[in-house]
Order: sequence, then C-alpha cells, then structure tokens
Amino acid sequence: MGEAQVVGEDWQNKFVPQLLGGLNLDANTETMQDNQFLQLNNLIYYKGNIEKDTGYGDFGDVPSGVPGTFRNVHQHVTSSGTASTFAISDLTFYVLANSGANWHVVNISGGGSSTLDANVSGTDTVIPIAVTTNFAANDIVGIRLDDGSDHVSTIASVSSGVSITIDDAMPGSGVVATSGNVVVEGILLTGTADKHVFALTVPWNDELVFTNGIDKPQYYDPLTSKVQVVQNLPSSGDTICESIALFDSSLILIRTTEGGSNFNQRLRWSDRADYTEWVTGEAGSIDLFESAGDVRQAAKLGPHLIVYKSDSIVRGTAVNSASKRFQWDTMVTAQGIISSAAYADTGDQHLVVGQNKIYRYKGGFDFQEIGQDIESLLFGVEAEMAEDQGHRVFCVYLKDRNDVFVFYQTGAGSFPDKCLRWHGNLNGAWTTREFADTIQGFGEAVDSTAFTWNDLVGTWEDQTWKWNSSAIVGTSKTLLLCASDGQVEEYDFITPDDDGTAKTFTLETPDFSHPNGFLRHDYLELKGSGGSITVSYS
Repeated sequence: MGEAQVVGEDWQNKFVPQLLGGLNLDANTETMQDNQFLQLNNLIYYKGNIEKDTGYGDFGDVPSGVPGTFRNVHQHVTSSGTASTFAISDLTFYVLANSGANWHVVNISGGGSSTLDANVSGTDTVIPIAVTTNFAANDIVGIRLDDGSDHVSTIASVSSGVSITIDDAMPGSGVVATSGNVVVEGILLTGTADKHVFALTVPWNDELVFTNGIDKPQYYDPLTSKVQVVQNLPSSGDTICESIALFDSSLILIRTTEGGSNFNQRLRWSDRADYTEWVTGEAGSIDLFESAGDVRQAAKLGPHLIVYKSDSIVRGTAVNSASKRFQWDTMVTAQGIISSAAYADTGDQHLVVGQNKIYRYKGGFDFQEIGQDIESLLFGVEAEMAEDQGHRVFCVYLKDRNDVFVFYQTGAGSFPDKCLRWHGNLNGAWTTREFADTIQGFGEAVDSTAFTWNDLVGTWEDQTWKWNSSAIVGTSKTLLLCASDGQVEEYDFITPDDDGTAKTFTLETPDFSHPNGFLRHDYLELKGSGGSITVSYS
C-alpha cells in the first residue's frame, strides 16, 4: 500500500509494504503505525498477506429429543494409538459413531441396557424393550433410530418387563426404529452455561476423566465402554470440582466442594497413578491462602504446575521429599485469571486473560502484557465484553498455526459471540473474528477422511486453501466449536462460509497524515485481489 503527497514542489511517497501490525485500538489514529488497523475483522495473516478467514460447517448430527447443549469435545487417544471422539453436553455424555455422522449416548455403568422389543413409530412415547432392569423414572435414555442417530429423552415411567414411557415423543412418522435397535441409559448431568467443562486422558490407564463444575467428576473406561463417577472421592464421594489437571502422575481436583462445604482455594490430588485413592499413599491437599482470591485453574508448564487464582499466580513443584510432596510458591500477585478456561497452553508459555490484562506467563516472577492494543474491547468503560460475563471467557490454541482464539460475550449477546485472534508468528498481532453462531465450548478432532474433488463447493475462486495444504488430507486436525444451538461445528480451514452464512470482511487503516501540517494526498494505492470488494475513504 502506498500514498503520494506534495511537499514543496516535490512528491513524497510513503510505502507500507506489509500490513502486519494488526489491530491497535489504544492509540490516536494519527499516531498509529502505518501497518496497523482500526478494524481487521474476519481476516487472517498468511505469508505476509491479509486474507479472508475460512469458515466452518456441521460436524455430526444433533440427536433428537433433549440431547442438551454440547460443551466440550475431547479427542481421546489411548496408549495403543486408538482414537475416539467424545462430547459432553449439559445433560449427558456421547461418543462419535458411524464415521463421524452421529453422536451416540454412552451407557452409564450399572445402568439400563436393552433393545427394542418391537418396531417404534414417530410420535410414540411407550417404548417396548426386551429388558427393563436398571431403567427407572427420570433416567436419561438414548434410543437408536434406523437412520443411525439417537433419540434422547428422560423416562417418565417403567412398566416392569414390558416397556418404558418417555417424556419426549419419538421423531418423524411411520416406523423410525426397528425391533432389535439399542436402548441405553446415559449419565444424567446438570451442567450449566456458567461453568466450563474440562476433560483429559489419563495416560496410565487410558481412561477419560471429565468435570462440569456441577456434578461429581466422571470417568469413561474404554475396556467396558461405560461412564461412571470417579470412585472413593472424599466426603464419602460427595465431592465436586471446578476443573481437573494431571501432575506428577496424580489427578488434581481444582477448587473443590466437599460434603457441601466450599473450598475455593483448595487443590486435592490422588495417590500416584491411582485416582481411586484419595486418602492414603501419596494423596493429599492444600489450601492456597496466601491471597484471598479463589483458585480457578491449574496447568502444567515445563516441570511445574501453574495455579491461576483470581488475583495471583502460584507455582507448584514436585519435590517428593520425606516431609512433603509438592512445594507451592506465590510468583505473581499483580494479576490472576478471569475464568477457569481463560488460558491457552502454547508450549513454552501460557497465554492468559487476566482481570484487566491479556498476558503471557512463562513460570517466573513476572509476566508480559501482550494485549495493550486491544484490551479496550474487554476491559474498561468502553468495553464490548459484558461486564458480568467474564467467567464465560475461554481460549483455544490452534497449534498448527500458532494462533490463539479468545472468545468472549458482548453486552448484546447471550453466549460468547465474538473472539479476538492472537497471531503468534507475527509478534502477537491481533485481529477479530465474528462467527455466525454463538459458541459455548470447543474441542479438537482428527479428520479421518481426505478432501476430494466432489467435496468442493462453489467456483475455483471460492476455494480458500492451498492445493498442497495439509488441511485437505486424511488425519488433518480440525477445530470443533460447540454452538449454543446444540450443533457441533467443524472449523476445518477449508469451508469458505460460516455454516452456510457468508462472512463480511472489514479492514480500516489509520489516518495517513504529515506531522508538520495539512497536506494534499494526491492518490492512495491499495493492492489486493478478490470479488465484491468495497473501498471507502474520507
């Protein structure tokens, strides 16, 4: 981009060869750098250029009935390399089936499991099943339909040995589920949009553990293909937690409620390599009382466990001496974290959204603020973010691109409806991204199928990816977004639109002026390509 000005009788030319400065909302438009922007929305940086961002499309189905809103999608890979994709909704737990087409309810350990005893039609509520054992009123149940999807409902009543009556009628018309189809009881959860969901794979036994901050921590056992409550929790099993982590071969429960009492500053850890033991062995707990703030998250960074409180940062180190297992040191007192999900692990550092700053933390006694140019969108009197919705902020790291998404809820939104994008390969330049859907959670999946010619949508010019892009081959990683309408969306770096909705791309430059007075600009030259581009100047 360039411009020309007349200075005396001579031309003065100014060139801006690369527009890599990102957003800057913290400076006067006349003092901004020439390569920065007042608006840079739905655009990304690629090889020194600004390009339109790719979009997303539906991933899997939305089970009929009352499936709940999906909040977390977890790619579970066992030590043998077997990969499965699971999802946690507000109401139950699912596994992705039928080559990624359908979400199926996972059977709860000790729960009902049967088959249809006769064909079932649309609008039916009385469901004949072969065995009614372990089914009970108020249980949540998944009924397999002939199209491969699940119908999800709660049970109103059970006629012993004969049938169950469900609250949500079967979908469609005519026969929709044939005799012999699977009927399973799922785990009934009570999740909420105000609590984030966390899941992790346990390396020593290949199990998956998750928590939603409301119900007791749960785990999935791949040997039995069933889900159940983590065993032998403190207070006779009456324990819940805000988040979970793995450190020094123990499961860590973060900010617990035990026996109905809140321990907002507590970390509790299991015995080494055994999260069914919470009392003996190397199990233990600590209350981090050096500051008044509550514990919100803990994540590994190098050899340490970094504990983020609302008002400080504590570093945990495994010392494994005769007198204590861990050493806990308060490292930062000037900053904490705004929500339990407001961080991204980028490898050698964490990107964190604090109470009034966005910063990078590397495990020492200081942090590096990186959001000065855009923090006015989140904090202060002119902020877009709803003042009382900071607890809904969450971050997503795109490892292959070294970018971080920071999702937040604006004052006009009901769920996170906008995000900031930090470009790690460009010295932390920022852009904004607006999605067609509001987003409540995320996950990662591995696309098991390659992109073919028949998958192309639109014209050649509509394609946004490179012909040798890793995004078009099988086993490429994609980002999954949990939309508030219940649909999981796949941000695959190929799809041009957002769930079929065309995106608007906007960039606005700073004022181009001369420090010594008002001068006439003879021309402004902007080099770019594409269709339906509107250029305005003032």
